[in-house]
Amino acid sequence: MSDPRAATPLARRALLVALAVVAAALALRVSGHLMQSLWIDEAVSSAQSSLPPGDMLAAVAADNYPPLHNIVLAVMIALFGDGELALRLPSVLFGVLTVIAVGRLARDLYGQRAGLAAMGLVALSPIAIYYAQEARPYALFALLAVLSTGALTRAALRPWRSWRPGLAWAGWTALMLYTHYYALFVAFAQALWLGGLLWARRGRPDAPPLARWAALGGLVAAAFAPWLGTFLTRASAVQAGFWIGRPDLDVLRHMAAWWAGWAFPALAALALAALLPRRAAERASDDAVAPWGADERAAALLIALIVGCSVAIPFVASLVAQPLLIRRYTIAAAVLLPVLAAGGLARLTAGRSASWFAIPAVALVALLAPTALRQQSDAPRPDWRGVAALVGPELAPGDVVAVLPAWQAPALRHYLPAANIADPHVASTDPPEAQLDALDAALAKSDAGGAVWIVALAGAGAAGADVVAAHLDGERVPGPVTTVRAFRLTRWAPRASPRE
Repeated sequence: MSDPRAATPLARRALLVALAVVAAALALRVSGHLMQSLWIDEAVSSAQSSLPPGDMLAAVAADNYPPLHNIVLAVMIALFGDGELALRLPSVLFGVLTVIAVGRLARDLYGQRAGLAAMGLVALSPIAIYYAQEARPYALFALLAVLSTGALTRAALRPWRSWRPGLAWAGWTALMLYTHYYALFVAFAQALWLGGLLWARRGRPDAPPLARWAALGGLVAAAFAPWLGTFLTRASAVQAGFWIGRPDLDVLRHMAAWWAGWAFPALAALALAALLPRRAAERASDDAVAPWGADERAAALLIALIVGCSVAIPFVASLVAQPLLIRRYTIAAAVLLPVLAAGGLARLTAGRSASWFAIPAVALVALLAPTALRQQSDAPRPDWRGVAALVGPELAPGDVVAVLPAWQAPALRHYLPAANIADPHVASTDPPEAQLDALDAALAKSDAGGAVWIVALAGAGAAGADVVAAHLDGERVPGPVTTVRAFRLTRWAPRASPRE
């Protein structure tokens, strides 16, 4: 028997490495985009969460996600106001906790080295970093998916000694379902895996207790039942028309880059290695990499099912029915894939020295690092706060502010809540000319006696600054702010015809 004291230095080094990874994850999540202006979806979440509780739930019910994250934001707004930092701080916390939760799951399944490697990969994951800096539900969804998956493996694959692990799974899963509708794909994969496990182990002493798991499943269903009607209503609305296009293989390629940058092919290959049957040498060795023996592969199948269902189901549904695949919705799969990759690396290097594991693990982290660091300066959000600072002091009574494209108006309304902001009803698919025509109609109804301010977001496919400049004789407000431009017109004259 080995001396427990001999493991103490190794455990201390592992703890120091884990703390360093958590510190790096936190540093990446509080830099870059954290203090930029809110974009439209964040502004909508803030506006919804600022309403009284009943009105907030009604507003969320008419949107495309459940209310848990809005409840979190409502608490933050009540305590700290609706500034960018207060609204995004919960996501920062959820993002760091996800790194820790992933490390625990990988450590439980594949050992300490794998836990540290998985932590490093998620700490540098581009999608995990970006949405840990956004006041939206994605970081919370990722955290709850990892916690739910870890609780399920502990409850289903270890001997049943109490209800506590199963209740933990039911609780995390119910919270996950109240965070994002893509959680249904995670829950479906979990149910499919659990059903297969019950069938494969029927009659065996280690078979999971069927009646208890049926009760736990019923508990999750009962918890989500109050929101089920709302979900079905929103699903029908999406079937009637959603704003995204049908995905293709190029969409999947960009999704893979968003998950793990240049490291994705290596992560995918290592994840497949985690699914391979255990070799005889692994089964016989005392230092086999899997602390749970044969159960380690069952857990790997669970994670693979979750990753696969989270992408394959919405992708196929988008091809045969209504498009609904959005890459940020797949964040739960993105943070679980590194668990499989770390497990595959642990399997391939089982029984060898630590350097056999450490060198490729560091190489994977090095592949991810440039993407993670570059992302901190790439794709800046439109600076609506800066536009409000330019336009707000100049607004006079009777002035009207119009935003192009019109669906971006909630972002500016967050920073100019008292301004008279015109609301032309246009769709995201409308061409620029149709957007300007809708603006004509909206301003004609406003009976504005003052000046008209046009705040335009530049970019192809929208009536942005390029289109506005071609059609309007306005004085551009000096001081361009990222991709937003502001124009001031002393009066608004509807266009008789487009200008050449």
